[in-house]
Amino acid sequence: MDRGANGDVNEAEVMMDRGTNGNGNEAEVMMDRGANGNGNEAEVMMDRGANGNGNESEVMMDRGANGNGNEAGVMMDRGANGYGNEAGGDAVEVSAGASDGFDAASGIPAGAGAGNRPGAALSKIRTLREALAVITDGMTLMYGGFGGIGTPPTLAEGIVAKGVKDLILIGNDTGFPQIGIGPLVTLGRVAKVITSHIGSNPFAGKRMTEGSMEVVFYPQGTLAEKIRAGGVGLGGILVDVGVGTLMGEGREKVSVGGKTYLVEPALTADVAIVHAKRADPYGNLVYDKSGRNFNPLVAMAGRITIAEADEIVPLGELDPESIVTPGVFVDMVIPGKGVNWQWVWEKKSAAE
Repeated sequence: MDRGANGDVNEAEVMMDRGTNGNGNEAEVMMDRGANGNGNEAEVMMDRGANGNGNESEVMMDRGANGNGNEAGVMMDRGANGYGNEAGGDAVEVSAGASDGFDAASGIPAGAGAGNRPGAALSKIRTLREALAVITDGMTLMYGGFGGIGTPPTLAEGIVAKGVKDLILIGNDTGFPQIGIGPLVTLGRVAKVITSHIGSNPFAGKRMTEGSMEVVFYPQGTLAEKIRAGGVGLGGILVDVGVGTLMGEGREKVSVGGKTYLVEPALTADVAIVHAKRADPYGNLVYDKSGRNFNPLVAMAGRITIAEADEIVPLGELDPESIVTPGVFVDMVIPGKGVNWQWVWEKKSAAE
């Protein structure tokens, strides 16, 4: 159609549906060899095979000067592909064939991050080294956990080993001296902590008293809500705790329905670290019982969120009804090595 002057397809040629066509299946479309609205001086050849969303198809587009793909050549998806992975820009050709892209033994995408398997380009699985690269001196680090339960052990150990210092920590507590986030406090690597209690780690109290570490306390529920507010993009929350007391002096207040509230700003962090029982390559997370605690809130509130998972499973293995944290909140997933400390009750049992 329209080899001459035509509205949106001026000087274009369209040849389509040479085979059996439903939504373009087994069809060939060649269009816009001339000067065309959104595809000026471009050539598009698509869907030579059986195509649904581009599966088993070849797309060659924009060999001339084109709007969003000037002077580019793209050949993609010659195998069975969902989102067009196994594709490349700038005339990159990929291998044919169908694969689910997962190693059956580990459940981790084969070649993840290399771009040579379906889903690889979208996989968030990273190494511990890659995760630690974004955790640096002086940053704000938010962490999940309650007394160490739910705090990611491999990440916590890695941060200590890297020697990161002058951190601002945000979390429910400061763990125990050698458990959870505790070793960072014990070793004097923390400049400030925003928390609900520090009683389980005597080094936290010691450093607070001597003035080497600033501690800001919030009631546990208020702290949780401040983190949640940060995660969902709110500016803060209103609380009545502290109104009319020393804690309310000099604080911003508002009146709603005849009642006075303190304004508590939301909390966010440069990096948030969480511990999950299971994860998939897209970062969907399932937690382990009480290990869930602050983790879902923390996962939402980091500029970069890193999840450590005890088990990483192939896509589709997680029950959607069991997923608590959607992958949209997670930037990296690393495989965990398991808890590397001994719990207090385990020590007591051993002594008995």
